[in-house]
Parts: sequence; structure tokens; C-alpha cells
Amino acid sequence: MRDPGTAHAFPKGESAPDRRDGGGASDLVLGAAPFLVCVDDDDGIATTLWELLLDEGIRALTFNGPVHAGAGDVTGLLHSEAPQVIIFSIVPPYRERWEMFRGVRAAALGCCPILTTTDPAALHRLAGADATLEIFRTPSDLDALLVAVRRRLESQ
Repeated sequence: MRDPGTAHAFPKGESAPDRRDGGGASDLVLGAAPFLVCVDDDDGIATTLWELLLDEGIRALTFNGPVHAGAGDVTGLLHSEAPQVIIFSIVPPYRERWEMFRGVRAAALGCCPILTTTDPAALHRLAGADATLEIFRTPSDLDALLVAVRRRLESQ
């Protein structure tokens, strides 16, 4: 398990292991691959998403630390890494986490957000009619989440 506040990824420019054949190096150069950041407090879900995205050829960095805590927080990560998509988990307390997401969204200029939660209805009530957001139940909607990630990446 990673320590809170750490990110899980391969450094830019290094080859990612090819999870489809059980290891080894693929010819995927991470700096050239589509890139996203996943913010999730549940290390198991974050790791599962990271592995699924890697299998899809998407360079992903998972973050399970403070959202707004100064140096080393997720907003700093977004500025330094400039991901194309951010997957952000909204967990209870929903209103507090929603406000955190709004701050992260403002910091992630040009980054397409996708939200995950265990209670989509609660999140839809907070989000209102924001047509730019896609909301998925985790962990059960992972296939649909991957389709949404691909769609967002292709639209850029």
C-alpha cells in the first residue's frame, strides 16, 4: 500500500510493463502515451484503475493524498504533469469532497474531468445540470469508465 500523498506511476520516458503478457517491457513510451491522473482515497480502486488504464496503453498516475495541502498536493501535480483527463473520486462527506473537486477542476486547465462515486444519485444532486461531467459508480462501472476515458482522450 502506498503512503498517503504519494503517486503511483512510471517516470516520464520510461517503458511501462506490459500487463497483458505478465511482465517485461513494452514499446509504449510513457511520454507519448495519453495521460491522466486518478484521485481516489481507496488504494485498491486506484490501483485497479491504474492497471486497467495501463493495459489500455494509457499512462496513468494515481494520487491518494491531500487534495489541497500546499506543496505536493494534487493541484500542484496537475500543474506539473498537465494530464488530459482527471478521474476524481467523490466520497462522503459528499459536499466537502465536491468542493475539493471544484477547486481541483479550476486548477486543471483544459483537463477533462470524470467523477467516480459509490452513490451517483447523491453526486448528481450536487452537480446539478453540469453536462460536462460524467459520473460512474465504482467499482462496478469500470468498463463504462474506460469507454468514457477513451472518448474524452479522443475528443482532445
